[in-house]
Amino acid sequence: MSKIKNDFISLKEKILKNEFYKNVATLMSGSIFSQAIPILISPILSRIYSPEDFSILAIYLSLINIFSVVASGRYDLAVMLPEKDEDAINILSLSFLISVITMIILLPFSIIFKNQISMTLKNEELAKWLIFIVFSILISSIHQNLIYWNNRHKNFKIVAINRIVQSSSGGFFQIVFGYFLKKVSNGFLILGQFLGQFIAALRLFYKFIKNDRNFLKLISISKMKEMAKRYSDFPKKTTLSSLLNIFSNNGRYLILGFFLDKASLGSLFFALRILMLPVTIIGNNVADVVYQKVAEWKNKSVNKNIIKKNINKIILQLSLFLILPTLILLIFGKQLFSFIFGTNYNTAGLYSSILSFSLFFQFVLSPFCKIFYAFEKNTIYLIWEILRIFIFYTPIFILGYFKVQSIYFIISISVSIILNYLILFVFLQGILSEKIHRI
Repeated sequence: MSKIKNDFISLKEKILKNEFYKNVATLMSGSIFSQAIPILISPILSRIYSPEDFSILAIYLSLINIFSVVASGRYDLAVMLPEKDEDAINILSLSFLISVITMIILLPFSIIFKNQISMTLKNEELAKWLIFIVFSILISSIHQNLIYWNNRHKNFKIVAINRIVQSSSGGFFQIVFGYFLKKVSNGFLILGQFLGQFIAALRLFYKFIKNDRNFLKLISISKMKEMAKRYSDFPKKTTLSSLLNIFSNNGRYLILGFFLDKASLGSLFFALRILMLPVTIIGNNVADVVYQKVAEWKNKSVNKNIIKKNINKIILQLSLFLILPTLILLIFGKQLFSFIFGTNYNTAGLYSSILSFSLFFQFVLSPFCKIFYAFEKNTIYLIWEILRIFIFYTPIFILGYFKVQSIYFIISISVSIILNYLILFVFLQGILSEKIHRI
C-alpha cells in the first residue's frame, strides 16, 4: 500500500514539473467542473424539454458555430503565432474589427427575412430567436479571440474558470426559464445558452482590460494592415477549411433537418451533446496546449521528429484512456440513457451506441488539427476538410433521396467519422516527418 502511495506521489510530482501536462491539468480542472454541470442538469433538462425542443437548440448552435468561423476571418488563430506581443495585439484588434463588421452585415437579414429563414430550415419557432444568433456570433468571436490571447500568455487558469462561469450561468438560465416559462415558448434553451455565453465573454473582456490594457497603446491602423497582409493565408485558405470543419460537425443538423423528423434530430443532438463531453473536457484542452506548445517549438526551430514523437505519445495515451468507456457505451448505451434521462430518450441512447467508436477516433485525433495551423500547412488541411465533407454528406444525400429510416443516417455518420479521422492521422504524420526550419 505504501509503495502505491509513493508511486502516486512520484507521478503527481512528475506531472506538476512537466509544463505541458501542468497546463493541460489546469485547463482540464476548469473543464471538468464546467462540464460536470451539463452532466448534472441534463436529467433535469430532459424532463423539462422534449427531444423536439433540443432540435431548435441544435439548429441555433449550428448557425452560430458556422458563422462564427467566418466572423473574424480566422485571424483569431494567428493571435498565438507572432513572437512579439505588439504583433499579437494588432491581430487581436483586427479580428475584433472584422467580427463587428460581420455582425453589422448579418443583422438586417435576421430582422427582415426571419420568417423565410425559419421556414427554409423547417422550424418556425426559430424566427423569434434569429436576432440572438447575430449577436451570439459576435460574442462567440470575441470570446474565442480572448481565449487565444490568454493561451498565448499561458493564462490557462483564467480560461478554465471562464468555462465554469459560462456553463453554470447558461445551465441555470435554461432550467429557470424552462421550469417557469416553458408554456410561453419552447425556445428558452436558446436564451439560456445566449446568456451563459454573454456572461463568459464579458468576464474575459473585463480580465483583458484589467490585466492587459497596457497593450492597447501598441495598436495602430498601419500595424493592423501589416498583420492582415502577413497572415493573409488565414482568411484566404483557413477560413474555408474551418468553415468546412464546422459545417461537417454542426451543419449536419441543418442538412439532417430536411430528412429527419424533429424528435429524431433532437435525439441525435442530445446524444452527441452528452457523448462530446470527453472531447470538450480533455480534447479541447489538449488542443489548446498542443497548439501553444507546437507554436513555441516552431519559433525555437525544434526538429519535427521530436515533435512527432511527443504527439504520437499523446495520441496513444488518449486512446488507452477512452477504450473502456467506449466499450461500455457500445453495449449499454440505450439502457444508460433511458435510466438517466428518461424513456423519452431511448432513441438518443440507441444513437449513442452506434456512434461510440466513431467518437473514439474523433476524441483521440481531433486535438491535433491545429498543428496544421502552427506549421501554416493550411492547404493540406483544406484538402482534408474537402475530403471530410464529401465523405460525410454524400451518403446522407443518397440516403435522403431513398427516404430510409433514421437509423441508417446515424450508421452513415459513424462510419464517415472513423474514415475521416484515419485520413487526418495519415496527413498529420506526413507534415511531422520533415525537419523544421525557422520561418
